[in-house]
Amino acid sequence: MEGPRPVRLDEMSSLSQLVDTVFRSGRDSTMFGEFPHYFHPDNLENLFVFVDQGRVVSHFGMTRRWASLEGSTVGVASVGAVATYEEYRGKGLATQLFEHSRREMIAHGIDFMLISGGRGLYRRAGAADFGTNYTGVLDPGSISLPAERGITISEFEHADFDACRLAYSQKAVHYVRTRDDWEGFLNCRYAMCLLCNMIVLRQDGVFAGYMVFSKTSPDGSSRMVELAGDERALFLALQAIVDRYQIKKLRVNLQPENHVIKALLESVGLSLEPQPNVGTLLVLNMKQLMERLRPYFETRVGIQCAKAIVVKELDGDVFVFTDGQDELRVQGLQNLGDFVFGVSRERVAGSVWSKVFPVPGLWYGLNYI
Repeated sequence: MEGPRPVRLDEMSSLSQLVDTVFRSGRDSTMFGEFPHYFHPDNLENLFVFVDQGRVVSHFGMTRRWASLEGSTVGVASVGAVATYEEYRGKGLATQLFEHSRREMIAHGIDFMLISGGRGLYRRAGAADFGTNYTGVLDPGSISLPAERGITISEFEHADFDACRLAYSQKAVHYVRTRDDWEGFLNCRYAMCLLCNMIVLRQDGVFAGYMVFSKTSPDGSSRMVELAGDERALFLALQAIVDRYQIKKLRVNLQPENHVIKALLESVGLSLEPQPNVGTLLVLNMKQLMERLRPYFETRVGIQCAKAIVVKELDGDVFVFTDGQDELRVQGLQNLGDFVFGVSRERVAGSVWSKVFPVPGLWYGLNYI
């Protein structure tokens, strides 16, 4: 048995068989086809495996990307497609791969992992729920959507690439999305395990934004996957979208920063409920993360107060936060993730910590693994 180590190029077909067996009932090359930016020769160094007699039997992989959280740039590893053949389970292979991956990501300067799952393996290691998204089901037959004559929609064309790229990069919270990420999606049209449409909207002939949503199912349902641009124009385009694609039920997913379109949808009667983001988050390097978040802190509490914010890590996964006056102790990685990114009760209303935390959570969108 070899591992943990990165997968080799000549082992990719074996890795494909593993992840298809575990996630797609053995349908050949399905996972590789849905996640081309992930199962890519350029990403082999981040796909860790155990190999038994030339066969990949266990896998734990990720992509490494930068992300912008309201102006602070952080390193994030997005984890997914973690798989082990049934006959090799119970031997601790996934746990060993997980620990190896954590060490490697820390060595590469990554601040936290986003994991597209919440199973015990991750929870025991300290992964926590993070962020909030707002969901609801838009029924065009029950809710009256306004139609704006100046809004037109069309299928994405490659001439739209730069406008879409810039629109996404202007979101308050976003991945620093590579060209490879975009091209991977545009070639396969899969996002968040769904075959998708991508439409571009224009207002009076001028680019105003884009929306990605799943192909309409036989029962007329679809799911919003990602949007960017002028949110008022996106709202006004919804009637044209549901008409063109014959959508009877559109599951809406919005993040807190999408407050404009959220308010507009609620104004026409859509009920949007808060729920944790997709997957879980594991903090890898809290001290480094705090330094990288300093610009974000400054926007919330000012330069002088931000300078006083410090965290110390003690033995036993104890983290001591201070704002220059008071100290607050958080024990355990899961409580840490909840304190910084989640809904922790440790943050007293009106305190510095209630002003800077929770840090806004990333929404995967096209970067889903």
